[in-house]
Amino acid sequence: MDDLAGDISGNFLVTMKALFTDPVEYDCEQLYKAMKGAGTNADTLIEIICTKLIQCFLRISTKLFTVKC
Repeated sequence: MDDLAGDISGNFLVTMKALFTDPVEYDCEQLYKAMKGAGTNADTLIEIICTKLIQCFLRISTKLFTVKC
């Protein structure tokens, strides 16, 4: 992925990173980013939490609360 970062940038780089990252790890990172700081990004939280099956959400919550993203 680091090799690609030198050749591409912007939204395309963000999209490529998302495609090459494990889905559970990516969702965990996005949830962490949405919750950290003074405010929250409600759109991201709602999108991830409300669109996942319970099995996937359990894996995300386990990773989110046991491993620092």
